[in-house]
Amino acid sequence: MDDTALLRRALAVWARPGEDVTVSATPGTQSGPAPGPAQLLFAGEAGGASVVLLYDGLRLVRYAEPSGAGGGEVVLDFARVDGAVLIGASAVVIARGDGNTRFLTAPWVSGAATSDLTDPDAEAVALGVGEDGVTDAVRTTAGAEECAEFQALEITAQGADRPYLLADLGELTPALLTHGEPGDRAGIAGATEARDRWARIACHLPAVGGGGVRAVNAWNFAEQSLPDGAGTAEWMCTRTETWRGAGSRTMTQFLPPPTTPDEPGVVTATAEDNPSCGLRFPAVLSGVRWRSPADSWYLRAAGSEHVAGITASGGVTGGAGGSTAALPAEGGAEAGLTAGPAGGGGLAMLG
Repeated sequence: MDDTALLRRALAVWARPGEDVTVSATPGTQSGPAPGPAQLLFAGEAGGASVVLLYDGLRLVRYAEPSGAGGGEVVLDFARVDGAVLIGASAVVIARGDGNTRFLTAPWVSGAATSDLTDPDAEAVALGVGEDGVTDAVRTTAGAEECAEFQALEITAQGADRPYLLADLGELTPALLTHGEPGDRAGIAGATEARDRWARIACHLPAVGGGGVRAVNAWNFAEQSLPDGAGTAEWMCTRTETWRGAGSRTMTQFLPPPTTPDEPGVVTATAEDNPSCGLRFPAVLSGVRWRSPADSWYLRAAGSEHVAGITASGGVTGGAGGSTAALPAEGGAEAGLTAGPAGGGGLAMLG
């Protein structure tokens, strides 16, 4: 195959895409020509397509045409990636089709594997990587209607002390997974202690994609004892950060003791461009109606350690002085929550 001819076609389409070219761009990403010379990252065959991948210092640009250029759909994808750090720039989607995805790995990647996030006890499966850096096909759940598994990339980089995880959320760049309180204490999601929690929220990950996601952090912000011998529930906050800064998505989940290790948690609230669970404003408050094994209904509410009192109003009234609350409630009762952060001021429930 003549890669030079392919590159010329890609540059021509980038400069002036015709009506028969399908163009996509992550939010906040310009789709115009490069301001200067672009760096060629890949040109060749991958997954039944002829692909060119370019980088202009701000954006990744992927051009793809059917192998042989004998007709068929031509696509041009743009993704903003400015400010990328080494671990977050370790892989890029090079080809996607028939439920399979191939990735182009960075030169500093020394090993790759797949890891099913829904099965915390499963061993990672080695993933073949060609001399050109393109991986074997990975069965991904991006766009799938059902979530029987969620295969993430487990990447080992030269000089790194442990592998880290990248999740394909249907975008050109997979998202780096981290866990823990927002800030410097958040760790990479490959750590063993995080896998049990990721198993229960993995199937919710596609819901936070589509906005140019750079990273996703999962934070266990509270634990709460449940009545009637139901054990202890966890409260999780899942937050995305985007390449452009704006457009973050935040989701809180209530995780009562599971019947199976991968039983999904209950999504209690979602929000976009909300500072909660973020580096600048880590405080968060959420609530959910919950039925106990004794068939009694409660309003369960929890806040992060920044919360020093919770008050319910509306269909359920009452409160508690700490960072969690449990109030008797009717099955269909609707309630609002407010909290008093430890530093003063007020905090509304997420949503």
